[in-house]
This record gives sequence, C-alpha cells and structure tokens, in this order.
Amino acid sequence: MRAKAAQALCLLNIGLLVAVQPLLAYEPPKNSKDAKPITKQTPTLNADQKLQIRLAEEELRAYEKEHGATVVDFPNRLGDLARVYIINGQIAQAERTISRALDSAKTFRAPELIIPGLMSNYAFEMAPYDKVKARRAATIGLEFANKLPFGSSERLGYLFNLISLYKRLDAPNEANKQIADLDEQLHALEKANGLDERMIESTADTLSQMSTLYCLPNKTGSGDFKRAESYQLRAIAQYDKLPKDKRLMAHVHLQQWYQGFGMDQKSIEQGNVIKSLNNGKPYVRRVCHGCGMG
Repeated sequence: MRAKAAQALCLLNIGLLVAVQPLLAYEPPKNSKDAKPITKQTPTLNADQKLQIRLAEEELRAYEKEHGATVVDFPNRLGDLARVYIINGQIAQAERTISRALDSAKTFRAPELIIPGLMSNYAFEMAPYDKVKARRAATIGLEFANKLPFGSSERLGYLFNLISLYKRLDAPNEANKQIADLDEQLHALEKANGLDERMIESTADTLSQMSTLYCLPNKTGSGDFKRAESYQLRAIAQYDKLPKDKRLMAHVHLQQWYQGFGMDQKSIEQGNVIKSLNNGKPYVRRVCHGCGMG
C-alpha cells in the first residue's frame, strides 16, 4: 500500500522539474509558457528597462577597462549582458553579444570549459522568447561539451541541463533522445573499472539527478516512481564504491527520499545500513546554533 501511495503521489505531481546545476543561472518567468516568440527588437523600452540595460553595459565597459578582454571570465561577462538584452526584448542585440562572447571564448586554451555553460545559460534565457535560437545555442554548447573528458562532472552536468532545456522547449522527442544518450554514457561509466573517486562520484550524482526527472517528494515530476527509484538505486551502488563518509551521507539521502514517500520499510532498511556505517548509531544531523539555520 505504501508503494501504491507513493506512485499515486507521483502521478498527482505531474509537471516539469528543472534541476539546479552549476551550469545554470536561470529562473524562468512565471508566465514563460505564455510568452510569445520575439524575433525583432522591441521598438520601445520603459525607463526601468533602459536603466537596467545601461547599467549592465556600463558594468561590462568598466570590467573590460580594468581587466581587459583576455581574461577567462570575459566571455561570461558578455553572456551576462546578452541575457539582460533578452529579458528586455532586445533579441538582436542579445544575438550580437552572445556571438561576441562565443568568439572570445574560442580564443582561450580550453574553450570546452567555457562554452557549454555560456551557451546553456543563454539558451535557457532565450527559450521563452525564441525556441529556434535557444536550440541553436544549446547545440553549440553540446558540440563543446562533447570535447570534455568522458564522465567528467562538467560534461555530465551539461548533458543533464540539456534534457531540462528540451523539456522547457516542449520538445519531448529531443528530451527523450538526450535522456537515452546520457543514460548510455552512465551505463558505460557504471560498468567501467579503475575510475577515480571523482568520476565515480560525478556518475552517482548524475544518476541521482536523473531520478528527479521522474518523481521527487513534494515537487513536480512526470510521475514514474519506479523509474525514479531505479536511478536512486543505481546511484547508491556507485556511492557505495566511495569512502565511508560519502557512503554514509548517500544512504542518509536515500533514507530521506523514501521517507518523503512514506515508505517506512525501505526507510528502516536504509537506517540499518546507516547504523552499519556509523558505529552502530543512527545518523543525527548536527545542529548549528550560531548560523541561525538550525
């Protein structure tokens, strides 16, 4: 009955989850689904919009004057300005600015470390306004993400973000293809021997994140609890290859995950694993009295 209740909870929470990743710096407007594509520059700007753009332009000029255009953060500064143009409807200016940012990023020794995040941020901001331009930006980012080391957290993170973007674009076929591609890479990493600790952890983290695409306690998901759980179990199998402290926290997370669905028996099972990793004691979260966060 608990499992059925958990599945029912998932089915009630039908919607879209966009996981927060290091590559993303985007919160979509609440009415993004209703936003109409804007393919031309907005003819008029109100005073607040003009001020926002002017301040962003001045900030970039000041940064370039102080640091020059050859520092590694410069492309991202251009990307920040491009996104300001987007949210104020200045699509043509945004396109010119992101093109300049892309050209700048390509001059550095390892553009694959810059361009995926740059284009991911831009694509997410552009998505409510122009889906074609958002897709194009994502494709450019993917081209460079595929040059990153296989199994690296940066590469896996971009691929996961791309799934979220395609869901935002209401492109289920592309999202499903990307899920299949990422899953294929994850399976290869799970089977590989001799991976270092960092790669094992990034694989486990990504598997755990994949679970959120299908079902998450108290948040939106597509309602497939069994598939969500399968990713959680694949993740814990990888975490169990790590040192004891990381294994402990992974099992604490999984116990809380089951508790969120009211699955008491599976929560108890995880509690027993936690005790075996914690000198026979249940895990007790430390309370921080000084920070005010509890």
